Amino acid sequence: MSQSKKARLALASVYLGGAVLVTLAALRADDGVRPKTTLPAPQTTSEMGHAAHEMVWAAQNWWASLSPDEQAKARFEFNDDNRFDWHFIPRVRKGLAYKDMNSAQRALAVAFLSSGLSTRGFMQAETIMSLDEILKEMEPGPPKTPYRDPENYSFTIFGTPGEKATWGWRVEGHHLSLNFTIVGGKTVVGGPVFFGSNPAEVREGPRKGLRVLAREDDAGFEMMKLLTEEQKKKVNFEYTDPRNPFVHVPGEIITSNLRKPNPGPPVGLAYADMTAAEKKLISELVEYYANRLRPEMAGMPDMGTMR
Repeated sequence: MSQSKKARLALASVYLGGAVLVTLAALRADDGVRPKTTLPAPQTTSEMGHAAHEMVWAAQNWWASLSPDEQAKARFEFNDDNRFDWHFIPRVRKGLAYKDMNSAQRALAVAFLSSGLSTRGFMQAETIMSLDEILKEMEPGPPKTPYRDPENYSFTIFGTPGEKATWGWRVEGHHLSLNFTIVGGKTVVGGPVFFGSNPAEVREGPRKGLRVLAREDDAGFEMMKLLTEEQKKKVNFEYTDPRNPFVHVPGEIITSNLRKPNPGPPVGLAYADMTAAEKKLISELVEYYANRLRPEMAGMPDMGTMR
Protein backbone atom coordinates (compact mmCIF):
# COMPACT_ATOMS: atom_id res chain seq x y z
CA MET A 1 0.00 0.00 0.00
CA SER A 2 1.36 3.43 -0.95
CA GLN A 3 1.99 6.09 1.69
CA SER A 4 -0.66 8.34 0.14
CA LYS A 5 -3.24 5.55 0.27
CA LYS A 6 -2.38 4.85 3.92
CA ALA A 7 -2.92 8.50 4.68
CA ARG A 8 -6.31 8.47 2.96
CA LEU A 9 -7.42 5.39 4.85
CA ALA A 10 -6.31 6.92 8.13
CA LEU A 11 -8.84 9.70 7.67
CA ALA A 12 -11.61 7.21 8.35
CA SER A 13 -10.58 6.92 12.02
CA VAL A 14 -10.52 10.63 12.91
CA TYR A 15 -12.86 11.51 15.80
CA LEU A 16 -14.42 14.61 17.37
CA GLY A 17 -12.27 16.85 19.51
CA GLY A 18 -11.75 20.40 20.74
CA ALA A 19 -14.23 22.95 21.99
CA VAL A 20 -15.11 26.46 20.89
CA LEU A 21 -17.87 28.66 22.35
CA VAL A 22 -19.98 30.41 19.74
CA THR A 23 -23.33 32.21 19.75
CA LEU A 24 -26.42 31.74 17.66
CA ALA A 25 -28.12 34.20 15.31
CA ALA A 26 -31.78 33.69 14.36
CA LEU A 27 -32.50 33.21 10.66
CA ARG A 28 -36.24 33.80 10.57
CA ALA A 29 -38.11 36.52 8.64
CA ASP A 30 -40.97 38.57 10.12
CA ASP A 31 -43.57 37.05 7.81
CA GLY A 32 -42.47 33.44 8.12
CA VAL A 33 -39.73 31.09 7.01
CA ARG A 34 -37.38 32.22 4.25
CA PRO A 35 -34.73 29.59 3.63
CA LYS A 36 -32.01 30.33 1.12
CA THR A 37 -33.30 29.03 -2.19
CA THR A 38 -30.03 29.24 -4.10
CA LEU A 39 -26.63 27.90 -3.16
CA PRO A 40 -24.30 30.90 -2.69
CA ALA A 41 -20.78 30.81 -4.06
CA PRO A 42 -18.30 29.15 -1.67
CA GLN A 43 -15.57 31.28 -0.10
CA THR A 44 -12.96 28.59 -0.65
CA THR A 45 -11.90 26.51 -3.63
CA SER A 46 -10.64 23.51 -1.65
CA GLU A 47 -12.60 20.25 -1.78
CA MET A 48 -12.96 20.16 2.01
CA GLY A 49 -14.05 23.78 2.03
CA HIS A 50 -16.69 22.95 -0.56
CA ALA A 51 -18.04 20.20 1.70
CA ALA A 52 -18.16 22.61 4.65
CA HIS A 53 -19.90 25.20 2.49
CA GLU A 54 -22.67 22.81 1.44
CA MET A 55 -23.22 21.72 5.05
CA VAL A 56 -23.60 25.35 6.13
CA TRP A 57 -26.15 25.96 3.39
CA ALA A 58 -28.15 22.83 4.26
CA ALA A 59 -28.02 23.60 8.00
CA GLN A 60 -29.17 27.20 7.56
CA ASN A 61 -32.07 26.18 5.31
CA TRP A 62 -33.29 23.63 7.85
CA TRP A 63 -32.74 26.01 10.77
CA ALA A 64 -34.73 28.78 9.09
CA SER A 65 -37.76 26.48 8.84
CA LEU A 66 -37.95 25.95 12.61
CA SER A 67 -40.03 27.86 15.13
CA PRO A 68 -38.25 29.48 18.10
CA ASP A 69 -39.30 26.59 20.34
CA GLU A 70 -38.03 24.05 17.83
CA GLN A 71 -34.77 25.96 17.47
CA ALA A 72 -34.33 25.81 21.24
CA LYS A 73 -34.60 22.01 21.10
CA ALA A 74 -32.35 21.63 18.08
CA ARG A 75 -29.39 23.76 19.08
CA PHE A 76 -26.67 23.49 21.76
CA GLU A 77 -23.40 25.33 22.32
CA PHE A 78 -20.45 23.80 20.53
CA ASN A 79 -18.78 22.84 23.82
CA ASP A 80 -21.93 21.37 25.38
CA ASP A 81 -21.50 17.88 26.83
CA ASN A 82 -24.35 16.66 24.65
CA ARG A 83 -22.02 16.85 21.63
CA PHE A 84 -20.07 13.95 23.11
CA ASP A 85 -23.12 11.97 24.29
CA TRP A 86 -23.57 9.87 21.16
CA HIS A 87 -24.98 6.35 21.04
CA PHE A 88 -26.67 3.90 18.68
CA ILE A 89 -29.32 2.40 20.98
CA PRO A 90 -33.06 3.24 20.97
CA ARG A 91 -33.53 5.97 23.57
CA VAL A 92 -34.99 9.44 24.07
CA ARG A 93 -32.54 11.93 22.56
CA LYS A 94 -31.97 15.64 22.82
CA GLY A 95 -32.45 17.56 19.62
CA LEU A 96 -35.42 17.82 17.27
CA ALA A 97 -36.84 14.45 16.30
CA TYR A 98 -37.93 13.73 12.75
CA LYS A 99 -41.39 12.81 14.02
CA ASP A 100 -41.80 16.31 15.48
CA MET A 101 -41.16 18.08 12.15
CA ASN A 102 -43.71 19.12 9.55
CA SER A 103 -43.40 17.98 5.94
CA ALA A 104 -41.36 21.00 4.81
CA GLN A 105 -38.97 20.66 7.73
CA ARG A 106 -38.56 16.94 7.04
CA ALA A 107 -37.61 17.60 3.44
CA LEU A 108 -34.97 20.10 4.54
CA ALA A 109 -33.75 17.71 7.24
CA VAL A 110 -33.23 14.97 4.64
CA ALA A 111 -31.26 17.43 2.50
CA PHE A 112 -29.21 18.32 5.59
CA LEU A 113 -28.47 14.64 6.23
CA SER A 114 -27.41 14.08 2.63
CA SER A 115 -24.85 16.91 2.85
CA GLY A 116 -22.57 14.71 4.97
CA LEU A 117 -22.81 11.42 3.09
CA SER A 118 -22.01 9.82 -0.23
CA THR A 119 -24.92 8.60 -2.34
CA ARG A 120 -24.50 5.05 -1.02
CA GLY A 121 -24.05 6.26 2.57
CA PHE A 122 -27.24 8.30 2.35
CA MET A 123 -29.16 5.31 0.96
CA GLN A 124 -27.87 3.09 3.76
CA ALA A 125 -28.73 5.65 6.44
CA GLU A 126 -32.28 6.09 5.18
CA THR A 127 -32.79 2.33 4.90
CA ILE A 128 -31.45 1.74 8.43
CA MET A 129 -34.02 4.19 9.77
CA SER A 130 -36.79 2.34 7.95
CA LEU A 131 -35.88 -0.97 9.59
CA ASP A 132 -37.38 0.11 12.93
CA GLU A 133 -40.78 -0.21 11.27
CA ILE A 134 -40.03 -3.90 10.76
CA LEU A 135 -38.67 -4.26 14.31
CA LYS A 136 -41.82 -2.60 15.60
CA GLU A 137 -43.77 -5.59 14.29
CA MET A 138 -41.16 -8.18 15.29
CA GLU A 139 -40.43 -6.84 18.79
CA PRO A 140 -43.29 -4.63 20.00
CA GLY A 141 -42.38 -2.71 23.14
CA PRO A 142 -44.43 -0.73 25.66
CA PRO A 143 -46.68 1.93 24.10
CA LYS A 144 -45.42 5.52 23.83
CA THR A 145 -41.75 4.57 24.15
CA PRO A 146 -38.86 5.15 21.71
CA TYR A 147 -38.13 1.41 21.68
CA ARG A 148 -39.01 0.85 18.02
CA ASP A 149 -39.82 4.04 16.16
CA PRO A 150 -38.63 4.76 12.59
CA GLU A 151 -39.22 8.48 13.20
CA ASN A 152 -37.22 8.69 16.44
CA TYR A 153 -34.13 10.13 14.75
CA SER A 154 -32.97 13.48 16.08
CA PHE A 155 -31.20 16.34 14.32
CA THR A 156 -28.96 18.59 16.41
CA ILE A 157 -26.74 21.60 15.68
CA PHE A 158 -23.83 22.53 17.95
CA GLY A 159 -22.77 26.16 17.65
CA THR A 160 -23.66 28.42 14.74
CA PRO A 161 -23.30 27.30 11.12
CA GLY A 162 -21.33 29.87 9.15
CA GLU A 163 -18.88 30.08 6.26
CA LYS A 164 -15.91 30.64 8.59
CA ALA A 165 -17.36 29.19 11.77
CA THR A 166 -16.45 26.20 13.89
CA TRP A 167 -19.59 24.21 14.58
CA GLY A 168 -21.00 20.68 14.51
CA TRP A 169 -24.10 18.65 13.84
CA ARG A 170 -25.51 15.20 14.45
CA VAL A 171 -28.22 12.92 13.16
CA GLU A 172 -28.86 10.00 15.47
CA GLY A 173 -31.25 7.22 16.39
CA HIS A 174 -31.38 3.44 16.66
CA HIS A 175 -28.38 1.88 14.85
CA LEU A 176 -27.36 5.20 13.30
CA SER A 177 -25.12 7.92 14.70
CA LEU A 178 -23.58 10.50 12.38
CA ASN A 179 -21.43 13.22 13.95
CA PHE A 180 -19.74 16.02 12.03
CA THR A 181 -17.43 18.85 13.07
CA ILE A 182 -16.59 21.78 10.80
CA VAL A 183 -13.53 23.82 11.77
CA GLY A 184 -13.24 27.37 10.49
CA GLY A 185 -15.16 26.53 7.34
CA LYS A 186 -12.09 24.74 5.98
CA THR A 187 -11.91 21.28 7.58
CA VAL A 188 -14.68 18.74 8.11
CA VAL A 189 -14.39 15.67 10.34
CA GLY A 190 -16.95 12.87 10.10
CA GLY A 191 -16.89 10.90 13.34
CA PRO A 192 -17.89 9.09 15.38
CA VAL A 193 -19.93 7.39 12.67
CA PHE A 194 -21.97 4.26 13.32
CA PHE A 195 -24.09 2.28 10.86
CA GLY A 196 -25.87 -0.81 12.22
CA SER A 197 -28.62 -3.10 11.01
CA ASN A 198 -31.33 -5.06 12.77
CA PRO A 199 -32.46 -7.33 11.33
CA ALA A 200 -29.26 -8.04 9.42
CA GLU A 201 -31.50 -9.70 6.84
CA VAL A 202 -35.25 -9.33 6.48
CA ARG A 203 -36.55 -12.91 6.40
CA GLU A 204 -40.21 -12.37 5.57
CA GLY A 205 -42.73 -9.86 4.31
CA PRO A 206 -42.60 -7.50 1.29
CA ARG A 207 -38.99 -6.54 2.02
CA LYS A 208 -37.77 -10.12 2.31
CA GLY A 209 -34.10 -10.47 1.42
CA LEU A 210 -33.13 -6.87 2.30
CA ARG A 211 -29.60 -6.66 3.73
CA VAL A 212 -28.52 -3.08 4.42
CA LEU A 213 -24.92 -3.97 5.29
CA ALA A 214 -24.59 -6.92 2.93
CA ARG A 215 -21.19 -6.06 1.49
CA GLU A 216 -19.69 -5.33 4.89
CA ASP A 217 -20.87 -8.70 6.21
CA ASP A 218 -19.85 -10.65 3.13
CA ALA A 219 -16.37 -9.10 2.99
CA GLY A 220 -15.77 -10.11 6.60
CA PHE A 221 -16.63 -13.73 5.84
CA GLU A 222 -14.55 -13.61 2.66
CA MET A 223 -11.60 -12.44 4.72
CA MET A 224 -11.96 -15.34 7.14
CA LYS A 225 -11.99 -17.80 4.23
CA LEU A 226 -8.70 -16.39 2.96
CA LEU A 227 -6.90 -16.80 6.27
CA THR A 228 -4.77 -19.80 7.14
CA GLU A 229 -5.38 -21.68 10.39
CA GLU A 230 -2.33 -19.97 11.89
CA GLN A 231 -3.65 -16.55 10.89
CA LYS A 232 -7.07 -17.34 12.35
CA LYS A 233 -5.45 -17.98 15.73
CA LYS A 234 -4.27 -14.36 15.68
CA VAL A 235 -7.52 -12.76 14.56
CA ASN A 236 -9.75 -14.77 16.92
CA PHE A 237 -8.78 -13.12 20.19
CA GLU A 238 -10.13 -13.82 23.67
CA TYR A 239 -12.69 -11.34 24.98
CA THR A 240 -14.25 -11.11 28.43
CA ASP A 241 -17.05 -8.71 29.25
CA PRO A 242 -15.84 -6.57 32.20
CA ARG A 243 -19.37 -6.58 33.60
CA ASN A 244 -19.81 -10.35 33.32
CA PRO A 245 -16.74 -12.62 33.35
CA PHE A 246 -18.84 -15.49 31.96
CA VAL A 247 -19.54 -13.62 28.70
CA HIS A 248 -16.82 -13.95 26.06
CA VAL A 249 -18.56 -12.38 23.06
CA PRO A 250 -18.80 -8.58 22.65
CA GLY A 251 -22.40 -7.40 22.97
CA GLU A 252 -22.04 -4.84 20.18
CA ILE A 253 -18.77 -2.94 19.68
CA ILE A 254 -15.91 -3.40 22.12
CA THR A 255 -15.23 0.30 22.66
CA SER A 256 -18.97 1.16 22.91
CA ASN A 257 -19.52 4.94 22.84
CA LEU A 258 -16.71 5.80 25.26
CA ARG A 259 -14.72 8.97 24.58
CA LYS A 260 -11.61 7.36 26.01
CA PRO A 261 -11.96 3.64 25.32
CA ASN A 262 -9.46 1.16 26.67
CA PRO A 263 -9.69 -1.95 24.48
CA GLY A 264 -6.36 -3.25 25.74
CA PRO A 265 -3.13 -3.89 23.83
CA PRO A 266 -3.34 -4.26 20.03
CA VAL A 267 -4.26 -7.77 18.90
CA GLY A 268 -4.97 -9.39 15.58
CA LEU A 269 -3.21 -9.90 12.29
CA ALA A 270 -0.92 -7.11 11.12
CA TYR A 271 -1.41 -5.75 7.61
CA ALA A 272 2.28 -6.40 6.91
CA ASP A 273 1.75 -10.10 7.60
CA MET A 274 -1.12 -10.51 5.14
CA THR A 275 -0.95 -12.00 1.67
CA ALA A 276 -1.53 -9.82 -1.40
CA ALA A 277 -5.12 -11.07 -1.70
CA GLU A 278 -5.80 -10.41 1.98
CA LYS A 279 -4.33 -6.90 1.76
CA LYS A 280 -6.46 -6.14 -1.27
CA LEU A 281 -9.67 -7.25 0.41
CA ILE A 282 -9.04 -5.50 3.74
CA SER A 283 -8.08 -2.28 1.91
CA GLU A 284 -11.29 -2.43 -0.12
CA LEU A 285 -13.30 -2.99 3.05
CA VAL A 286 -11.75 0.02 4.83
CA GLU A 287 -12.38 2.17 1.74
CA TYR A 288 -15.94 0.90 1.59
CA TYR A 289 -16.51 2.03 5.18
CA ALA A 290 -14.83 5.39 4.59
CA ASN A 291 -16.88 6.06 1.47
CA ARG A 292 -20.09 6.17 3.41
CA LEU A 293 -19.11 9.79 3.97
CA ARG A 294 -18.94 12.25 1.11
CA PRO A 295 -15.72 11.88 -0.93
CA GLU A 296 -14.00 14.96 0.49
CA MET A 297 -14.09 13.48 4.00
CA ALA A 298 -13.34 9.92 2.97
CA GLY A 299 -10.21 11.22 1.25
CA MET A 300 -10.73 9.09 -1.85
CA PRO A 301 -13.01 8.92 -4.92
CA ASP A 302 -16.61 7.85 -4.34
CA MET A 303 -16.46 4.13 -5.24
CA GLY A 304 -20.25 3.75 -5.29
CA THR A 305 -20.35 -0.02 -4.95
CA MET A 306 -17.63 -2.46 -4.03
CA ARG A 307 -16.57 -4.77 -6.87
